[in-house]
Amino acid sequence: MTGYSSERASPERLRLLGLNHRGASIAVRERFAVPASRLAEALRSLQASTEAREAVILSTCNRVEVYTLDASRDSEGWLRDWGGSEFWRQVEPLRAVGEAAVGHLFEVAAGLDSMMVGEPQIRTQVRAAMEGAAACGACGHELRRVFVAALRAARKSHAATGLGRLAASVPAVAAETAVRLSAVSAPSRPRVVVVGSGHSGELALQRLASLNCAHPPLLVSRSRDHAARVASRTRAAVAEFSEDLAFAREADAIVCATSAPHHLVAPDRLAALMAERAGRPLVIVDVAVPRNVHPAAAAVPGVSLINIDQIDTMVAGHGPTRAELAAKARIIVRDFALEEARRLAITKANCEAGLTH
Repeated sequence: MTGYSSERASPERLRLLGLNHRGASIAVRERFAVPASRLAEALRSLQASTEAREAVILSTCNRVEVYTLDASRDSEGWLRDWGGSEFWRQVEPLRAVGEAAVGHLFEVAAGLDSMMVGEPQIRTQVRAAMEGAAACGACGHELRRVFVAALRAARKSHAATGLGRLAASVPAVAAETAVRLSAVSAPSRPRVVVVGSGHSGELALQRLASLNCAHPPLLVSRSRDHAARVASRTRAAVAEFSEDLAFAREADAIVCATSAPHHLVAPDRLAALMAERAGRPLVIVDVAVPRNVHPAAAAVPGVSLINIDQIDTMVAGHGPTRAELAAKARIIVRDFALEEARRLAITKANCEAGLTH
């Protein structure tokens, strides 16, 4: 998973268990996803199960990772129960302890373990995971310090190498894919709808501003006030989400990027919409985990449905320059990670000697 070995001297204070886009399909990842609405519940049950002093859960479109500090029990039982045993059997899990766990977190924060290597969005997600756990009382001073150090290393490695300037976020690539595929059949510049006014939706809108599509794009959300604020920054029009998908009647493409824990687009509603469109095709790019669009929607005539795992096969730009910059960034990140791992080791030794409280 990374270049770090868990056999070095660092005490096994920090433990990592998780899954990502390499070892679990989207159908499996969405079963283990931890929505913001259930984060407090998840952290409480995780700490109770593992007796961890501190814990953070990082749940994004491409990964679910559980970090525990000074746990007396492994987190596998908890994660297996959270997503379901039948789905856990389909996972190639990520496991690391001590120095290896620290190293992996640092590489994740720098985007070096991402689908789009070096992408900057993951830093926001790592920070949100840390702050969410802190707000729930699960992430204290020590684990917060590890996460802050990982974020600092990510910023410095990107600044030193320029990797972040090359990187594209998943929502940006989703916007590019939506425009490229819909332009094939659109009579003029394709009309694009973005569903979701969160960070991912805003990134998609920012990318659309520089693409050859009809402007303004349409931002659809259940929260009209929040959507209006995002639209003011991205020059998008705003519409309210409706179950009948009326907002998409004139669209050539839809990018779905909400944090909803359930399907928003049902096959029967989509079929009814397509019947009103006189055979005009519709491209839907769904980058949400759990998925916003029911997978059966792919069978609706005229609909081309792309999910986040399929985007992975469409991504270009991983040429030698990106690889070279990533290699340089990895060296920088590794040095910071080793320093933080040593700090954890020293803190543990001092605690055992009664020198700290």
